[in-house]
Formats: sequence, structure tokens, C-alpha cells
Amino acid sequence: MKAKLGYRCGECGDIHDDYDEARECCEPTVYEVYSCGHCREEFGSHEELAGACCADVEPDAPPIINQAELEALGQLRLGI
Repeated sequence: MKAKLGYRCGECGDIHDDYDEARECCEPTVYEVYSCGHCREEFGSHEELAGACCADVEPDAPPIINQAELEALGQLRLGI
């Protein structure tokens, strides 16, 4: 699985896909971090480790999405 480059805000620790978003979040410090393109586990500055994380997963497999991301995309939680 290919490693994904993200940008961590130096103040709050949120990871953004875009450098400018991270810079505007809590200026001024931004760090480049690599994460697995499938499970999104973070590996800091180690691109090789991120790329090898889910190497046994099909390259076109969709990434794992957590509950918060599903809700942000519009999925409703059923109150059972």
C-alpha cells in the first residue's frame, strides 16, 4: 500500500491533507508525517515504514474509515 503524506499542525496535532490548511490551523509550525494509505497508522517521517504497513492489501482496496469519518460524510447513527 502506498504511503500517504500528511501535514501535522504543530499546536493541536491535527493532520491535514494540505500544507496550507495545517499552517492556517494553528500557525506557525507544520510537520510532514507519513501514514499508511489503508489503515492510516502514522509513521512520522518514515515513508518506507508507512508504505510497507499494509503491503498485503490489494492496491485498489478502499481505506479503512472510522465511525467519526462516516458521520462527517453524512452517515447517520441509529439510536437503537
